[in-house]
Amino acid sequence: MLIAFDFDGTLSDSEMTVLLGGEQGVAEEMADITERAMNDEMSYAESLRSRAELLRGLEEKKADRAFGRVELRPGAAEVIDALRDAGHTVAILTGGFERGVARALDDAGTDVDTVVANRLPIRNGKLTGDVEGPLIEGTKDEALEDLAAEEGIDAGWFVGLGAVQDATLWYYHQDEGEYEPVEFDEHLEVASCVGNLSDLDGEPFAHTHAVLSRPDGESVAGHLDEATVFAGEVYVTEFDTDLVREHDGTTDLDLWL
Repeated sequence: MLIAFDFDGTLSDSEMTVLLGGEQGVAEEMADITERAMNDEMSYAESLRSRAELLRGLEEKKADRAFGRVELRPGAAEVIDALRDAGHTVAILTGGFERGVARALDDAGTDVDTVVANRLPIRNGKLTGDVEGPLIEGTKDEALEDLAAEEGIDAGWFVGLGAVQDATLWYYHQDEGEYEPVEFDEHLEVASCVGNLSDLDGEPFAHTHAVLSRPDGESVAGHLDEATVFAGEVYVTEFDTDLVREHDGTTDLDLWL
C-alpha cells in the first residue's frame, strides 16, 4: 500500500517560511503574505514566490539553522516506522521545502520512501530568492499520479482527508454530456475524498471525488478537479489487476469497460 502525507500542518506543526523569515528579520511580512493567501487574496503559487523573494540573500548557515527547528509532531515518527515495518510505501507530498523535511526526519530518527517537495536555490552561500519544485503550480493529484507511476502502481483505490484553501469541483450534466466547473474560493474541510488510479491513454490517471465541508457543516461535493491543499493524508491500495479506461459512447465518459 502507498500512503502519502502532507507535511506542514499534518506530520509537523512547524511552518518553514516563518522560521526562515525569523532568520531574515521579515517574520511580520511573511505572516502578512500567509494571511493574504489564507484569505484567498492571492494564489498559493504567488504567495510562495513572494515569501521566497523575501528570503533573497539569507545566508545558507542561517537557513540551515531555521530548518534545524523544523520538528515532527509527537508520535509521527512512530507512525511512519510502523507503516514501513508493515511493508507499506510512505511518501510525503508538500509545498514546503526538501531540506526542512529531511532535517526533521533525520532528527526524529526516521525516514520515508519518497519526498516530493519544493526547493530554495542557493548561490554563493546565500538564498537566491527563487523557489523551484513540482508543487508550486503543480497539484498533489498530479504528484500522486507521478508517484504511482514511479512505484509501478497501474491500478488502485485511494482515500484521503484534510483541508483545502480553495477548490474547483466538476458537476457532470447527464443530458448535455458535459462537465460544469464550480469554483469555491474559501477554506473547506475534506470530509471525504475517494478515488481510483487507472490507465488513460497510456498515462496514470487519478479520478477523484470529494465532499468538502464549510464551518457551519454545510457541504459541497463533486468531481475534484483541483484544490490548494492546506493539510492532507492519502492512502493508496494497489489492485492486483490492471484497469484501463476507454471511451464509452453511451455516457460520453472514459470508463472501465
